[in-house]
Amino acid sequence: MKTAAGQECSCSREAAIAAVNEYGAAWVAQDAERIAALFTTDASYVERPFDEAGTFCGKEAIQQYWTRQVGAHQTNIRFRQLDRDLLWDAERHTALAKWEAAFDKRRGDGTTRPCHFVQVAVLRFALSGKIEFLEEYWHSTTKQRRHDDARTVVPESATAHG
Repeated sequence: MKTAAGQECSCSREAAIAAVNEYGAAWVAQDAERIAALFTTDASYVERPFDEAGTFCGKEAIQQYWTRQVGAHQTNIRFRQLDRDLLWDAERHTALAKWEAAFDKRRGDGTTRPCHFVQVAVLRFALSGKIEFLEEYWHSTTKQRRHDDARTVVPESATAHG
């Protein structure tokens, strides 16, 4: 695909869906290096929009965050992209993606508590197809609930592509 300026672009709705599926697969595998490979060298990852400590700049900082947060605090991760809800803006190479995820969060005392959430993320892609900006918005609960259109919750056996 070419941009309006005639540049080659590896961006499309299908490529965005594939990138989000790879993000989910890397998350389930707890592979911070695989997550980082999805991003440009100078990417920004905003986990908490109103908290500077929740913004990670650069591929290395993103990988360190995923090692610290996911590797150290999450187990039994399940992920399911709601790809029919993905919106694609071809002019801006930007996707609005939605997924459900669940995991057990490790506490300081060694116990875990379940966490289930629905997340929406804004992803802007570079011409290379790598993510140059990702900003998350989510709502979580410690109980599994049905999503508003009666889709099933993330089942225990779900995989990143399930």
